[in-house]
Amino acid sequence: MREIKKEKLLRGGLFILAVLLVYLGFRFVLPVVVPFVIGWFLAVRMKKVTVWLKKHLRIPEGLSASVLLAAEAGIAGVVLYLLGGMLIEQLSSISAHFPQILEDAEELVFSCCRQAEEALSLPDGILVSATEKARTFVDAQIEERLMPAMAGMSVPAVKWAAKALTIFAVSVIACILSVTEMDELKKRQQSATFGTEVTALCRRLAVAGGAYFKSQLLILLVVTGICIAGLWILGNPYPVAAGIALGFVDVLPILGTGTVLIPWAIISVFQKKYLLAAGLLVIYGICYFFREFAEARLMGNEMGITGLETLISIYVGLSVFGLWGMLLGPAGYLMIREILTMY
Repeated sequence: MREIKKEKLLRGGLFILAVLLVYLGFRFVLPVVVPFVIGWFLAVRMKKVTVWLKKHLRIPEGLSASVLLAAEAGIAGVVLYLLGGMLIEQLSSISAHFPQILEDAEELVFSCCRQAEEALSLPDGILVSATEKARTFVDAQIEERLMPAMAGMSVPAVKWAAKALTIFAVSVIACILSVTEMDELKKRQQSATFGTEVTALCRRLAVAGGAYFKSQLLILLVVTGICIAGLWILGNPYPVAAGIALGFVDVLPILGTGTVLIPWAIISVFQKKYLLAAGLLVIYGICYFFREFAEARLMGNEMGITGLETLISIYVGLSVFGLWGMLLGPAGYLMIREILTMY
């Protein structure tokens, strides 16, 4: 009995230590080494190709890695340029027609309120009056808080852009160097004091984390594409802007595209736009079933964590690390579990 209690205390202490190490690592170490982590994963992804090119075509690995990175960056740049051009054009159109959009939205809300009053046999104007009070409160909050906050974001935005550019440059250099020096680095890691443990932990994280990140990125891109195509078919004047927004909403835990498309469809029914409502529900259904299929197919058993565990880890990550916690939460959970498994 005493040995069992001792074992439980040791496991509890190890769990606390693992949580503390992961938290300190993510909080203080990761921000410093993130360019090199990105570079290493990029190098691992293209290592087989560079080895094949060196063996068969005698192209140095550093050169082939540079060419591959340049080609991928070029393709991504062309896609972003085309989408970015359409996005800027649509945002400019939204800005130019913003007063009219607000007026139409206000009339739509009041129309829905009047219909609800009739359907529920409420006194005339009670919901409209409540809506007007809510609008006045929101306008005051925007003027008092949002506008000053946006005015003060210019300098942080420039700093963030400069930092992102630096991280990108360092990651590219780290990738090229990692490709050429990977074998030597692995030998040093294996001969280190905790080389075996670190290697096993990194390998497990690379498999599980890679499955998670690749699946989420692919789902984001496909869902965004489905939303853009669907809204374009339905004749929406801003399909790219709305589709990108829906794609990022779908990434957020719990929310998903349904939090926007379902209310939008309901409002369309009130407006007697039944074809639009049906189209929005079709878009939602396609996005929903694709996400369910893709997560099961792409992630499979590689992560080894259930949907509930993923949701909990994402929520904890959001609470502790903010928006980046959506990525760090599952990775941290995998690290803690792997440490407990190893010891």
